[in-house]
Amino acid sequence: MGATMKMIFVNKKSKKNTDVKMLIILMMLIVQNLRLYSFDFDLTPMNIHFYGATVFKDKIFVYGSNGSYLLSTDFGKSWQEYSAHPYGNILHITSYKDTLWGVLDCGIVIFSFDEGNNWFKKEITLEPDEQLYYILPTVDCLFIRSNKGLYKFDKNLQLINSIKDTLLYINNYIINDFSENPIPTFKDGIYYSHNEIFKFKRDLLFLSGKYYRGLILIDYDLNKLDTLPTNRYINTQNYEMINYLFPFDSILIISTNARTIFKTEDVHSRWDFLFVDTAFLNNNDPNQWSKWPWREYQDEYFFWNNKLFMVINFASDGKYIPSELSINDFELSPIKLYFKEYIKDETDRFCDFVKFRNHFNDRSIAYVPGIYFPRVNATRYLFTKRKSFVGDSIVIIPGLYKTIIQSRDGCFNWNLTSCNAAHFPELILNDSTFIFLNRLPYYNNTSVSFDGGITFQPTELLLDTLYRRIAEVDSLGNIKNIVYENYDTVTFFAIFKQTSAFFIDSSGRGFFIGTNDDFRGYALLNFAYTTDYGKHFKFDSSLKIRTYTNQLLPPKVEKLDGKYIFPLLDYEYPAKWYHTKIYFLDTSFKKVDKIITPEFQMVNQVFPINHSHLILFTIVCDSSNPKYYQNFQIRESFDSGKTSTVLFSFDRNFDLMQYYVHNKDSIFFVVSYPHRLYLFEVKSKSLKLLYEDSVAENMLLMVISDRFYIVGKGLFLENTDRSDLTQWREGKWDYGKPNFESVIFKGNVAIAGLSDSLRPFNYYKITLWKETPTTVESEVEKRYYTTKFWASEPYPQPAGVRVKARIAWDGSFDVGEAIDGVYDSMGRKVEGKERIRVTLRDKGYGELEWECSGVPAGVYFILLRWAGGSESVPIVVE
Repeated sequence: MGATMKMIFVNKKSKKNTDVKMLIILMMLIVQNLRLYSFDFDLTPMNIHFYGATVFKDKIFVYGSNGSYLLSTDFGKSWQEYSAHPYGNILHITSYKDTLWGVLDCGIVIFSFDEGNNWFKKEITLEPDEQLYYILPTVDCLFIRSNKGLYKFDKNLQLINSIKDTLLYINNYIINDFSENPIPTFKDGIYYSHNEIFKFKRDLLFLSGKYYRGLILIDYDLNKLDTLPTNRYINTQNYEMINYLFPFDSILIISTNARTIFKTEDVHSRWDFLFVDTAFLNNNDPNQWSKWPWREYQDEYFFWNNKLFMVINFASDGKYIPSELSINDFELSPIKLYFKEYIKDETDRFCDFVKFRNHFNDRSIAYVPGIYFPRVNATRYLFTKRKSFVGDSIVIIPGLYKTIIQSRDGCFNWNLTSCNAAHFPELILNDSTFIFLNRLPYYNNTSVSFDGGITFQPTELLLDTLYRRIAEVDSLGNIKNIVYENYDTVTFFAIFKQTSAFFIDSSGRGFFIGTNDDFRGYALLNFAYTTDYGKHFKFDSSLKIRTYTNQLLPPKVEKLDGKYIFPLLDYEYPAKWYHTKIYFLDTSFKKVDKIITPEFQMVNQVFPINHSHLILFTIVCDSSNPKYYQNFQIRESFDSGKTSTVLFSFDRNFDLMQYYVHNKDSIFFVVSYPHRLYLFEVKSKSLKLLYEDSVAENMLLMVISDRFYIVGKGLFLENTDRSDLTQWREGKWDYGKPNFESVIFKGNVAIAGLSDSLRPFNYYKITLWKETPTTVESEVEKRYYTTKFWASEPYPQPAGVRVKARIAWDGSFDVGEAIDGVYDSMGRKVEGKERIRVTLRDKGYGELEWECSGVPAGVYFILLRWAGGSESVPIVVE
């Protein structure tokens, strides 16, 4: 049978195992042998900002930057990451009846008819600086908001009408900068309400932007725009700005930035106070701010199960404590998030907002650069207006830096499901466990992912790391007097900074060493250890590890025979200028020994053969002018670094750009100016030049699944012969030439800071296609590859719960629409395409996934039909 086979019919009397074996052999024959190019990689962005969450049936979508979203099918217990588009920010996803709709700011409308299993895309023609922000589906049309106006489309996305006006301009800036110093350009979040479309009866309502503070009304056909000044219907001495609308069938709820809330049945008629006590939160009361402090009565309202709530997102400044909290609540964290529920008595004469159940206690150390302060916790940048609920128990709140806060029991308990403020990849422990570390000057913090970069857990504060505040609080919650106990431990954030050495092993044990410094006259501790992958660090003052400077290339920590071994530069003896201390830290973190190398030798990396026998990668300074680096050397020591001899010396100084230990006998390193890749073989003490490029920028080695690549700015080479690492050829990349800025790798995974002609800069997880076959008959390969549709060998085989296959087609048909369904070995249709997902990677290229749980064991075929042809993908289910 050849590649054009459509169906296979199996004798019912044959044994099941025989069927399975025969089909697997057949599937191997019909799959083409693709040469491994860069487009055989899976690239998944690690750093994502979330802009909103939506619930559709039993699925939760949390969407954001880089065209990516997280999906949970078990109500937030676990998540998977998907891409709707390789670039652009998904700013809104919503649903109408059985269809999901969304918009990306880059002008892409996405929609799905099968609960997000397959997404279809349509590009909208926009002005050069125009972006899409919001979509409102209705029974007969779609309204889409851009930063310049409003569009009306039919359900086939054919334009019906549009309206542009300066009153509709949106001035928000979307945060999608993952460069070296990502600084949010807004304070405490985007005002999403100014991007939305509100439909009340037959009017489309919009909130005003910067220059106008009333309502904007547009008729359903987009022919007329009217303005409605706030003071026309609100009897107030102060000019209030409307900040949100809650349209119901017959009533419109209007909230303002003065915390007053109104109701009306017609926006053109009288607006009445919603609260039964009209004096409550009344902006006409001259004493309102003392009666109802803004920190306890904020202006963000929402409805949940037909009840009115407000969101309190509070960060204590040490001078004020809300009445519903105590000073002890802030002992573990200065940040609190909770809801307050609107209540009223039986007489309808008294009303108030009271704390609803428990608060979210943010113990994370997730510092990011702030506008007015050097560090702000990432959990302050939440989009609470785009939260979502499942019933009366589950709450999902998204935020920047891949943040998700959720409660699964109706706000009795809260959980920080994900937050990756650490931002920079540092270590790969295995295919699913990654450590990120922020090395910015004013603060350092870490986060760990145990699910391959889908979610991250930031470092948390420990009780014994903190200080305790004893305070007197007056009746209004203002702190009158405060005393700090153990004041020297208040400086946790200052201690955890300027990382000199960092290491965590596969068991979760590791340590952090920062540079020595002073803070407010206190000598800071600079050593901390962890036993849980960096989730918590404990500082220890008994270990004295002094360092005052950071190396260009941080030292690689080696673990050998109960010791962590690593070098650190030091200035302890200024007259000697640079020298190095090689540390031997006990893996129990109880003792550390050190060896001081000779002066003028800056040891950058140490490879220990044993505790005495070391290979040293060293920069040697000129003894007459110690500030001048003379040359680069590889040296050998038999006394733990006290003395050493030269194995190789270069006639000039190189900057060591990369250092990679492939195994106990192979050490690869890259030097700059000119860029060269070397292999040092430990046993033979030999050195090989593998590649040199005098014009390359930022050249680095990348190894994935024992496949070798050379990458850099506009550089992507692949090794053609594993037995000869001097043989390289130009690799192929799907979108222009990639620009690699950094890369770490281990086993089957790499994480690289890169961009290309389509993808914006991000740190991408890179893996190889696991199903790429190794051998196939050339005549079958040629015949099958020239058809209109190609599918790889499905994996895993046999399948149990889910099965996937890579697919490619010539673009002449819509592959999602072409899926007919699933057939058994007798040609009987067993189900439609409801559980089949197609993820589009690019035009004519993607991945097919079938959720086959519950299907009896046997042989099945996913059938695709299009005008002029059909193909099938054979599947074995166990």
